[in-house]
Amino acid sequence: MKIINSIKSFFSSSWSELQAYAPDLAHPGLWGKGFLLFTAVSALLIQFSTYSAVLFNTSEVRPIVATVDDDTQEAIRLAEKTFLFNDNGARAYGPTYYRGVSVTRFFGANPFYEFSLSPSEQRERSSHFSLMTLNLLSIFAYCFLLASLVHSALYVRLGLTVGLVHLFLQNELRATLTFMGKPDHLLVLFISLAFLQSWKWLQDFESKNRILKVAAAWALAATTKLSVLFFAPGFIAFWLGRKWLSVRWTFMSFVKWIVIFYFLIGFPQTLDVPGYLSYLIHQNSYTSLVTWEFFTGRWLALFSEDLKRVFPFLLVLVPVFHPRWSRSTSNAGYAPLANYFRLILFCLLGFIFITHKKTTAPFEWYTFPLTNILLMTFVLSYQRILDPVIRFIVDGITRWGKGDRYPKLTALTSVPVRYFVVLALMPSLSGGYSDVFYSEFKKFQSCRPEARAFKKQVDARAATGAMILADSTAPYDHQYHDKNIHMTYEMKTSDLQKFQPKFLALKKSYYSIYLPRAEGGQEVPVTHITNMEDTRNFYRTFFNKTKGTDVFGQSWKLVYTDACTFELWERP
Repeated sequence: MKIINSIKSFFSSSWSELQAYAPDLAHPGLWGKGFLLFTAVSALLIQFSTYSAVLFNTSEVRPIVATVDDDTQEAIRLAEKTFLFNDNGARAYGPTYYRGVSVTRFFGANPFYEFSLSPSEQRERSSHFSLMTLNLLSIFAYCFLLASLVHSALYVRLGLTVGLVHLFLQNELRATLTFMGKPDHLLVLFISLAFLQSWKWLQDFESKNRILKVAAAWALAATTKLSVLFFAPGFIAFWLGRKWLSVRWTFMSFVKWIVIFYFLIGFPQTLDVPGYLSYLIHQNSYTSLVTWEFFTGRWLALFSEDLKRVFPFLLVLVPVFHPRWSRSTSNAGYAPLANYFRLILFCLLGFIFITHKKTTAPFEWYTFPLTNILLMTFVLSYQRILDPVIRFIVDGITRWGKGDRYPKLTALTSVPVRYFVVLALMPSLSGGYSDVFYSEFKKFQSCRPEARAFKKQVDARAATGAMILADSTAPYDHQYHDKNIHMTYEMKTSDLQKFQPKFLALKKSYYSIYLPRAEGGQEVPVTHITNMEDTRNFYRTFFNKTKGTDVFGQSWKLVYTDACTFELWERP
């Protein structure tokens, strides 16, 4: 009866009681804040578990992973040899990502110990699962960080996180990157944290403690991936409009601490400064000016996806959870207008710099950090820019009211929407993954039965001691690597003479990227091969044939192929 009476009392509340109750939900008891928090936490856990289950089914051993993504199989290898304080030998990325995988694997149970796998295969699958799990955790953490800028109440933050994660993983590029062993999602999280610390620093520019936090955050991002350098020109905006003599110590202190934190966080790997500089110089030799067609057709795809999904979500929900419309969030006033211009200029300079160059593989996710901090800039600037407009509209609508005019409109709009978001929308989103995410999962699952069958064919011949030359996407047991199986990313005719292989393990869908379209190939632009014609002459011997004779007069016969274009060639 008490429960029934409570429900009746709730629905029969007077307007004044509802007005006092609605804006902030500060102490609504079981039926309010506590129940909403329980629902939001449950939805978040269900959502994370659902996506984790997909990642579990995606995880595989290195040879099978390499048939789809060679970079990920290399990440698995690096993750296995990485500990909290060691140098794993990688220079393309910093040590933070792989150390994070090591921590994730250490605290998580091995989900593959009951499988009929060898100890090495268990480690590889576990490392692959940990790589993807860290990517997923990074997405959840960033979405929670973005939601935290909207509202201070925990149940609101968690509820918005569920919605943002669903929208983010509707983006094909972000979904694809979740399955790959790349640190870009973690980089986005760290850059976003550093960006937020930088924003707080702008409000207290003379604070020495704030400089330490900003320097540590950016150093953490730099030890994850060196592409953080794209944002270096943007820091000019932080000092614009200031007297140099009064802030020069700030600049020197910032540079000093970011260098110190960079070496401390990445120790001892970051001590190899020549190695990282050599890698940057090597990468820079592959770059060229971005074309307009490339910019509009590739990089703008990520922005357009956010404009269609994430921005509308924020446009609707930021006013609903507006601090001035919620007594549970204190509003200490706005930052100086100049700081908002500095924030926008920081993003603009980073955008100009990142579009100045493209690499041999100009993937759209190079713009991930920039796109995500633009979302944060939007939320930070929303209240400052649009609050006068919102206040004018609300004042006009509620002019008939007395006293504070916001709570009446809030009681009619904000609270029902909050209940809908947390109670209805969030559980529905958490119950399943997006179609886009599942589509990407199917891509990474493709050709796995064929890859396992082909691997058995290659391993059986390697076990006899036969010399085999293999493409990077051809699966084989790595115990034979650099013994009697030699793998190369781009074959050359000289490799036939150098290794004198008995067998060739190829994949036509891979090597066709080097052949001209006029010959039936894909002809993907590649600038890092100095003698493309030599590579083409190698593959021309085998492309769309069952027998062939190489440039040295040696005969080859196709002895195995399948629907996924794996090919095993034998020299009689």
